[in-house]
Amino acid sequence: MSADPAWRAATVEPGAQAVQAEPSRVLAEQIDLLCRQWIRVPFPIVGLAVYIGYLAWDHVDVRLPALWAAVTVAALFARMLLCMRLQRSGALAREPGRWARRLSVFALGNGTVSGAIAWLLFPSLPPFEQAMLLTVLCLWGVGAVAANSAYPVTYYAFSTPLFVQIALGWVIAGAADPGLVLGLLALLVGTALAFARDSAGVVLQSIRLRLANEQLLEQKEQLIALLRGAYEAAEGARAKAEEANRSKSRFLASASHDLRQPLHALSLLTALLDEMTRDSSLREVSRHIDRSVQSLDRLFSALLDLSKLDAGAVVPEPRELDLAELLDRLSAEYRSKAQQKGLRYESDFEPLWVRADPILLERILRNLLENAVRFTDAGGVALRCRSRGADAVLTVADTGSGIPQTEHRRIYEEFYQLHNPARDRKKGLGLGLSIVRRMAELLGYRLELDSGPGRGSVFSVTLPGAIVAPPRHPVGAAPEREAADVTGLRVLVVEDDAGVRQAMELTLRRWGCEPVLAGSLEEARAFLAREGGLPDVLLSDLRLGEGASGIEAIRALRTQLGAVPAALITGDIASERLLEASAAGLQVLHKPVQPDELRDLLHSLGRSGRNG
Repeated sequence: MSADPAWRAATVEPGAQAVQAEPSRVLAEQIDLLCRQWIRVPFPIVGLAVYIGYLAWDHVDVRLPALWAAVTVAALFARMLLCMRLQRSGALAREPGRWARRLSVFALGNGTVSGAIAWLLFPSLPPFEQAMLLTVLCLWGVGAVAANSAYPVTYYAFSTPLFVQIALGWVIAGAADPGLVLGLLALLVGTALAFARDSAGVVLQSIRLRLANEQLLEQKEQLIALLRGAYEAAEGARAKAEEANRSKSRFLASASHDLRQPLHALSLLTALLDEMTRDSSLREVSRHIDRSVQSLDRLFSALLDLSKLDAGAVVPEPRELDLAELLDRLSAEYRSKAQQKGLRYESDFEPLWVRADPILLERILRNLLENAVRFTDAGGVALRCRSRGADAVLTVADTGSGIPQTEHRRIYEEFYQLHNPARDRKKGLGLGLSIVRRMAELLGYRLELDSGPGRGSVFSVTLPGAIVAPPRHPVGAAPEREAADVTGLRVLVVEDDAGVRQAMELTLRRWGCEPVLAGSLEEARAFLAREGGLPDVLLSDLRLGEGASGIEAIRALRTQLGAVPAALITGDIASERLLEASAAGLQVLHKPVQPDELRDLLHSLGRSGRNG
């Protein structure tokens, strides 16, 4: 930040300029305050002049004190008018040194004129009047400390001729006790000068503190302006990033939906081809197509997982879980995958029961194990579990190439792959760890990584407070589900994609169903009005043509036909669409749908409808 010119301008340069300009600005403030004090001076001096004239009234020619009073008061009023003009014109701020010198000369003249009354009157006055005049002039000299406290040079210029003439007049007059009076006068002058110095120091410090505060306020305002500009720039960047993210999400959602439609049809037709043909070469081609479809399906499923997590459509369903059984099942699967690559596979876990969502926890561990096996070329992979108090700590370790410390945060970004610059699909899609991180945050798990170049990686997942006591009664094996017999089901399918409708029709007829295909709600209503009869199951795409919604289509058909079992089939991954589907309370299958999934769904819906 210090290298930024704007920042330096706000912090260094103004301060430096202020230090250079400070003496001149301080002097300008002193002279301005002096002028404000001098503007008030003439009025009390008029009263003093009148009193001095009163003392001399019967002892000298009245014209002498009158002339002195006129000159003194005229000079003070002229000084007052000059100060007022200087304040209005702003000349003090432009040339403070020049006017400081001029006003000091003015003060010297005032002191000379004012003190002249001492040697003019002292010789002619009686002792009492002499003493009173001495007192008045000394009070005048001491009182001038306040009027000149802003700039003591003017006080020195005024008081020096004043007190010198007072002493000279007292000596010339031959008044009583000249030594004592002169000594007391010297003491008074010394005290007045000390007061003037100290008072000026206080005023000067006050001015400097005020100017320093003003500088701080100016710098604060500059910093606030800089911070406001930086904040606005950051807000603009954030808004652009959010818009880019929304655009990316909209693009992915739209692309996913458009690609899933033909992929869904391809999945159904491939399965149908495999069932119908006896030709081994065609079966081999069918299996290759199916593997490609599954590869694309994994990509879309990962994108769907991210969209669900972003949309808040994933709701954890924790229950008591035999963790050892889950880890043993995963170990059996990934031990085989590791051995196919010539890797060792180790598993070491305690017999623990935990409270967790089994599906989400298994997804986290699968992604970590998948990465460990995929990115390890020699050595082995290990899955371990240990209890730490009430916490269960799961670790997935490998002997791969390791991850530099600088990349520990980036590996959780979508589509980021450290060891796959060529984007080889066999090395994954770069979504697994992003899903792991988001699921861990959703579940409140602590995800940690210990890794470095050449020493492999250890991912740790801590389940805080998850360990529970094992159930007293062993959990029995799940009853074997009924065969997915869908023969005779009348299935109404609302799907705007012609290719998908054709694939669905061929698949449903092959399974012994009676398919009713419609491209829209209006077509479905027209067919039912023409042919009659009720469907056993309603299936609708979520996004229909011309912006129509499958949710609304199902609601409208149920209003017409009654509570027919229904489900949505969608290729959408947009967050808002997923939330709509979740809020509708309908079962949802995501394209491309595996034939077994579709068959199980039809069997479940058909059976519930018949039982209802």
